[in-house]
Amino acid sequence: MKKITFCVSFILALATILFNSCTKTGPEGPTGSQGPSGASSGTITGHVFLTNQYGVTTDTGFALTGVRAILYNASTNTMIDSINVKSSGIFSFNVSTGIYTVVYRDTNYGQEEDQGFQYVGPGNLEIANKELAHIPNFNIIKVDLDSINHAQSNVIMTDTIAPDTKPRNIAIFFGSTPTASSAPGNYLGVYTYTIAANTNKFTVKIPMVNIYNAGIPSGATAYFAIYGAAYDYTTASEYQDYATGRTIYNALSATAITSLPTTIVMP
Repeated sequence: MKKITFCVSFILALATILFNSCTKTGPEGPTGSQGPSGASSGTITGHVFLTNQYGVTTDTGFALTGVRAILYNASTNTMIDSINVKSSGIFSFNVSTGIYTVVYRDTNYGQEEDQGFQYVGPGNLEIANKELAHIPNFNIIKVDLDSINHAQSNVIMTDTIAPDTKPRNIAIFFGSTPTASSAPGNYLGVYTYTIAANTNKFTVKIPMVNIYNAGIPSGATAYFAIYGAAYDYTTASEYQDYATGRTIYNALSATAITSLPTTIVMP
């Protein structure tokens, strides 16, 4: 009986060893990170600075107390918080996990936005510097002449403006209807022209290919709206309009020259 017991025990032990050697093929790999069990919290911070209509930074002394940063829930488009930016241009919001939009405003400056970005936390999310440009206080006085230079394939506009000791920009928006303007649903393209210092009259040459490429074909009428523009209007006080896929430019003069002869029938 002792021999039989010993054999049974030996067979069971051997089976256990073989089973373990078959099921354990190697060491266990590292454990993956676990997802958050709830909302994380932290801060969103950033910096805002101002430029004048000539593109020159105006935050000398860091006196930016007029700038406000406004936090929105991007999913519901509801305002969460509104704060005055510090004199250094720095701002900070306490947030939890979510999707947010931050709007930047100051009197006489074009609005800027950071739209629909996600905070996953924890810790601080620092967003890129934002620039608010001063709304220009000038515009062209009149369009003296517009025509087409067939040899150079340009639309020619000769304009009059009150001179200034510094260079300035104008923004020429063009579309296919009389409602052409800087509103994103009303323009198909925009052309920037820099006016030299101490200039009273100037001539703009817009390549016709720009207008064709915007979707205005030969035989159609192109309509133009011309604004005074901050020197850096394409990079400051602007943001995307998701409905049209075009840019909303806010550092423009309040009014535009839109009356005739700012129309051209494309050749």
